[in-house]
Amino acid sequence: MWVGAAGLCVNERGRVLLVLQGGPGQDKGWAIPGGGVQPGETLEDCCRREVWEETGYRVCVHRKVHVKTGSPLIPGGRFELYVFEAVTSGGEPSLHDPDGLIHDVRWFDAAEVGTAPFMFPEDQDLVLRYLGAAPDPPIATAGAYVVVDQRIPFVIGPTADGVALAIVRVGGHRQEGESAWDCVRRKAFEEAGIRINPVRHARWTYRAIAGTPQPVLVGRDLAPGGEGREPPPLLVMARRDRTQPTSVMYLAISRDEPVPGPEAKGLVLLRRSDVVLLCDQTLTLRQFAEMGGTAKLREPLEPSLPLWPFGQLRLLRDILADCPSLLPG
Repeated sequence: MWVGAAGLCVNERGRVLLVLQGGPGQDKGWAIPGGGVQPGETLEDCCRREVWEETGYRVCVHRKVHVKTGSPLIPGGRFELYVFEAVTSGGEPSLHDPDGLIHDVRWFDAAEVGTAPFMFPEDQDLVLRYLGAAPDPPIATAGAYVVVDQRIPFVIGPTADGVALAIVRVGGHRQEGESAWDCVRRKAFEEAGIRINPVRHARWTYRAIAGTPQPVLVGRDLAPGGEGREPPPLLVMARRDRTQPTSVMYLAISRDEPVPGPEAKGLVLLRRSDVVLLCDQTLTLRQFAEMGGTAKLREPLEPSLPLWPFGQLRLLRDILADCPSLLPG
């Protein structure tokens, strides 16, 4: 797996340091300075070296703020690019890039970042969020991955066209005056008859781009700390253009046995292996049950219909691949 580091440098005037990047025959775009880890090098050392090679500035490396995982830096390959908060400690703009892929270095304010052509669109989104110039839109819907005895309940019911059974997260739309977490608590009881408590996973909040046929993880941010009333979400889903409200998913636990509530036709209780199976194969409800899967129905559902995982289930598969300890077993 390719591993790299990058430095998110903001000066005392609130400007961010970016480099103009592009290979032979490739359109150029602005990017956060960074690159691959060399043998024997730490992530922090890599960040310091790459920023100097690409910009001419020496930097002090502080905390990790993001891990980028969703841009095809290496076609067909897995990678992680760790983005660090960094502060310049000397140097001047100059290029020392041994690969010859860097063509310019500049400091940008938030307004310029918003209109600059970026090599990777997720860099632009990250920089604007870091500068506080593009907060996520208000949360409209919220759900939860609720761990109950090493299984997570999902709601099932016919799709709008009736040709499949959708597998949908426990959750729904916020009511007026309701917080996102309060929405999840209410919906968990209405749909699955369970009382839930948050799991403060503490370190990372995953981010995904919504508004596509299948949402895609693009990385993970350092989760906000503290012991406030609202737990940090495990997953934030937002459109890249920020024209639509945000959707979030929390991680929670419950000791109650899930049963379909009045707002659910049925539930499936998924182990980690079930999550992978249903995302990688097309199974009918009957086949799922014959393979040892657990389904609880409040109303009869056609067993020959295929089960169709919606976005939050597909994203859970990717999150568990990155952090299997979230769902043991």
